[in-house]
This record gives sequence, structure tokens and C-alpha cells, in this order.
Amino acid sequence: MMNQLANIFLTVTTSRRTWQRFLIAAGIHDFSESELSVIDETIAIFDGEQNMLATGSLAGNVMKYVATNQTDAAYFNQLVSELENRLSQRGISPYFVFTKPEYAKKFRYIGFQTLSQTDDGVLLEKGYPTISQFLKQCPKGDPAKQNGAIVMNANPFTLGHQQLVEKAASESDHVYLWTNVK
Repeated sequence: MMNQLANIFLTVTTSRRTWQRFLIAAGIHDFSESELSVIDETIAIFDGEQNMLATGSLAGNVMKYVATNQTDAAYFNQLVSELENRLSQRGISPYFVFTKPEYAKKFRYIGFQTLSQTDDGVLLEKGYPTISQFLKQCPKGDPAKQNGAIVMNANPFTLGHQQLVEKAASESDHVYLWTNVK
């Protein structure tokens, strides 16, 4: 029988449990509400007996919960290709994935570039513009003056975030601000 690609609806309890069991078997254990609530969609590849072979999710421009139960790269490639197609259909580029170091090579083989790596994880990107290309386009602060930068997860933007921005602005001549506020 042919393998089938399908959407997984995590609001359906049985689907979510099946998905979580598959991910736990693959070594993924963080199912906190803050991680799950940002997921836009989840897909999976099933065999003819409806056994899950691979799964992945999208949260904005981030691929999450990417896992396969096979060493065969075909399922991984098919899954990531479908996720990339869905991002492309939404006009989203670049996009990112954070994974364990032992899985980073799989993403590099299909064109992802490493942004940062530690013993615990690797952040990779693919698409245009890359972070390097984006930074080249940013106006440069005057090196003779005080320059600052803030990277924050501010969704929602709170009074605490506002206070941080105001403090940085009062202490700097130029402040770069990167945030996910929409």
C-alpha cells in the first residue's frame, strides 16, 4: 500500500495522543501549552495500516516537532519538503528549525544553514533573506555612540516590555529592536 500524507488536528484528543506517543518514542517530550499553542498546523506520513512514519508542525516561520521513526531519509525529506511547500504557499521565508545536534546533519543535507550550535541544540535557517543578508541591510549605528539591541518574545507586548524598550532608548543613541509582536 502507498504511504499517505495527512493533516493532524491536535484539537482531536485521539489524534493528539497518537502524535504525542510517536514523538515520545522519537525522544521529544516537551508538550507544554506554550509550545503547543503556537502551532499553526501539523502533518504526518502514514503507512497503509495507518501507522505514523513521520510528523512535523509549523508555528509561524518555525518547523517544530519534526520526527521520523525510520532511518530511511525518504520520509524525512518528504515531510520537510511538504512543510517547506506550505510555508512557501503562505509567502513565509526565511524559516527556522531548532533541533538536537545529532539531527542537524539531516537538515544541512537539504539546504539548511547553521546559525548557532551548543552541546544541547542547533538553530538552523533556510530561505531568503538569511539572517546575514538581513543584517547587511540594517542601518549601522555610529560606532562613536552608544548602540543597543533588544531581542524579545513580546506577544503580548506588556508594560514590562515597554519599560525595557524605554530604558534602552534612554541609555542609547541607537537601539535595534527585534520582536515577534504582530
